[in-house]
Amino acid sequence: MTKRIALLSMAHLFAGFFCQSTKQYMGKFINNKVRKMKKVLLMVIFAFTCGVVLTSCHSDMEETKNITSKGLTLWWNHQIFSEQGRGYIFDFSEVKRSENLYRLNFEYQIDNNHKSIEISLISQTDKGKCPQYPEGGWVDDGLCSSRGTLFIPENLINEGNYKFIVKTMNYKIQSEIIFTKEKATLVISENNYFSSEIKDVFITPKDLLYGGISFKGEDLSKFAYDFMDDIRSLGLNDTIVSNPPFNLDIDETGKPRITVWQDDNYYIQFLFSMTSQFSTIFELAKVHFSKSPINIYLFSSNGDQAKLDNMNGIYVWYASARKEE
Repeated sequence: MTKRIALLSMAHLFAGFFCQSTKQYMGKFINNKVRKMKKVLLMVIFAFTCGVVLTSCHSDMEETKNITSKGLTLWWNHQIFSEQGRGYIFDFSEVKRSENLYRLNFEYQIDNNHKSIEISLISQTDKGKCPQYPEGGWVDDGLCSSRGTLFIPENLINEGNYKFIVKTMNYKIQSEIIFTKEKATLVISENNYFSSEIKDVFITPKDLLYGGISFKGEDLSKFAYDFMDDIRSLGLNDTIVSNPPFNLDIDETGKPRITVWQDDNYYIQFLFSMTSQFSTIFELAKVHFSKSPINIYLFSSNGDQAKLDNMNGIYVWYASARKEE
């Protein structure tokens, strides 16, 4: 409702500005004998235009509450890189496909005393007709699945067994979700409305530094290893984890791989336990980047990331505050 009021206010301000500006413009160039007739015509045209604009805005943002659902499927995961911090992302899709695409709007309630997480479908927002995909794409009958995403910070949830309740206007499904340090496990009770193909989600430990160094030409590998040695001099140690971060490629022993591809391109990856501030490691990376023809990509499992790339420059994002250099 607040968004609609704001849109209407903006439209009225625009109308006032438009009419006033147009009146001044016409006053300079329109003959006095027909000015009144022109003004009336202008007001009619403007009223029609405003009506079209406001109707379009309302249609694009139309929100419907108290909706029912034919069923929901869930994709979920543990997330590191987010402006909201570390946490769990829940992506729900409506099983019944429709001609219009809707954004499903959810809210959640967590009761740590009674170990309960309740997620409620509260409304849907009409986004217009389903997107048109190229021939042979995902949608070939003009129908699409509506979706909605919910993010829950991990610090709002404790270890233990929680009731996991999915609630809409026409059904309420209670399952169980179990949180440990290593993973979260969703156990869905047998029902006709709610399902997920993902049972276990592994949680990346905090205080890990990982990433890689890319370069062209084997002779440049010495610069990459010099940088890694300097990281170790800060007190960081090589480590192995059973469930590595999603974009770190490891071998059967758990060690990061060295990748080589055509035209003598190399990518050396690393994984350290982090005992220094990410900002300190980033400053060290800048020194090596400035004097060596290598690209450096740094990530921490706390949510920090930095990219020092000869093509795209230097970029850093701290988990606490975002900034670019």
